[in-house]
This record gives sequence, C-alpha cells and structure tokens, in this order.
Amino acid sequence: MRLTLVAFLILSLCSCMEGVEMQLIDPYPLFHGNSSKLWVINKVTKEGVNYSARKLREKDVIIFFENGNRVYMQPLNQMGQFPKKVGSFSLNQEKNRCEIKFKDQLWSFYMVQQDNRRLFLRPTEDSDFEFELELITYPLSH
Repeated sequence: MRLTLVAFLILSLCSCMEGVEMQLIDPYPLFHGNSSKLWVINKVTKEGVNYSARKLREKDVIIFFENGNRVYMQPLNQMGQFPKKVGSFSLNQEKNRCEIKFKDQLWSFYMVQQDNRRLFLRPTEDSDFEFELELITYPLSH
C-alpha cells in the first residue's frame, strides 16, 4: 500500500512539471524587501584576509531601496547622519551579477550565494572594488 502511495505521489508531482517552463525569481526583493533593507557588511575579504571591523557597531552597512534602486553606504555607528556614499544598484539575473554605482566607482559583483539573511558577492574582473563582500541582515543579538 505504501509503495503504491509513494509511486502515485511521484507520478503526480512529475506530471505537474511537464510542459511548464521554469522562470527565474526576481532577485530585487531579496536586496530591498520591496521597500528598503539594511545589510551589514560582515566581511570584506581578499585572498582569505578579512579587512572588516570585528565589532558590529564599527562595521559599515549598505541600505538598498526599492525606489529608484538607490543604495546608501555608511558606518553603522553613523546611522541617522547623511550617508557617506550614495549610489544606485542594478541586478543582471541572467549573468548572476550585481552592480553598485557610486559617483566615481563601479562595484561589480557575481552573486555567489544568496538567501534572505546572507549575500556573498565576489568582484568581477572589471570591478573598481576588488574585495569579496559578505552581507548579513542586522543580527538579533551579538
């Protein structure tokens, strides 16, 4: 009986996928949460060396906004003041790339891993910023 039930479930699930084209999920809400989202720059690494501050309050943050795909970057301990860097960002889902444009720099990254709480970004060959970034959501406790 169990074997019949398992076979029926497998056939049902497989038949539901026939003729259905898989589409990529829009990654923009992951970055800005359909409004704005603060990401802590947890690690800034190059060749295995982490150059970011150890203490949470000394780390930089990036805030991604849905409106106009704006991005602000500033030290966490200066939140509430005018941001140190203001720019825009874009995502290329087909190439799995994220670009952050500041006034005088283009930071271009491959999106290596992503979920709702952590993003890993590796610089592309043509990026003005040559460090890997690990972005995390603001932790509940530290």
